[in-house]
Amino acid sequence: MEQPCRTFYARLLGGYSLTFDRQEVQLDINQKSKAMQIFFMLVKAGKGGLSREELLRVIPDKNEGKKRRDTNLRQQIHLLRRAVERSDFPPGEYIVLQKKRYYFSLQYPMETDT
Repeated sequence: MEQPCRTFYARLLGGYSLTFDRQEVQLDINQKSKAMQIFFMLVKAGKGGLSREELLRVIPDKNEGKKRRDTNLRQQIHLLRRAVERSDFPPGEYIVLQKKRYYFSLQYPMETDT
């Protein structure tokens, strides 16, 4: 007997919620933070993922220079990965960089309401 595919489902319209295999999953991050904005972008991007340049749109320019913005993006991704580790996500690798693109997860499918 085949086991059904375990899937993430993100509700992004009219509020935010994330479920995995019909169980709600919480992230202990402020929903208005840069890290959470990056999370939303990655979830919405799905299998296509996002490039570094696309994610840098979340980081304000403020004439700081590319190096400083890159560092800020790396910090936000680190914070997001740590929040995922602290949460009740299933075991796996999340916020993955592969072939110059970032993905939410390559192990589990993601469905959204958008």
